Amino acid sequence: MQGYVGRGLLEAREEGEGVNRRFLISIDSLNSLADRRRREADETANFADASPESETTAMPFANTGEGLRHLIERLEARTAEATELRIRLELTERAQSTLEEELEEANMRREEAEQELAELRRRLDDASETLKDPQLAEEEPERAEPRSAAQATQEGAEQPRRRSWWREFFGFD
Repeated sequence: MQGYVGRGLLEAREEGEGVNRRFLISIDSLNSLADRRRREADETANFADASPESETTAMPFANTGEGLRHLIERLEARTAEATELRIRLELTERAQSTLEEELEEANMRREEAEQELAELRRRLDDASETLKDPQLAEEEPERAEPRSAAQATQEGAEQPRRRSWWREFFGFD
């Protein structure tokens, strides 16, 4: 292809440098080259009838036309492949952004749960210190509201035994 571009038979634009250098070939110039090669092959084929030696000369031109068709098919296949890869890349980027958002939400929930756990531990430590310190344990009944004897009897009938402090604290029945 570089030879065709160098001789001016194909219009192309260079892209990249060194090993990554590519030629972006104009479809119109490729089609005009193919048409010109077909005409030359037809003319040579007519001449080949007159001369058996020219048959070998005509074959490369016919093969060049086939080569161009083959090249066009390969270009179309590569274009389709590039399109498919671009779609996959977009889908992957969307999936990644969705996963990052979900991870961020999970981290926020984890931090909230850790804060709640720290608060519950603090409250548990306060409650266990209250039970360990006799002065604080004696102050607790004074802070409770006075109950009438009827209320105490009624509550006693409803709950025959007293629940442990951790069941009351965590709300287990």
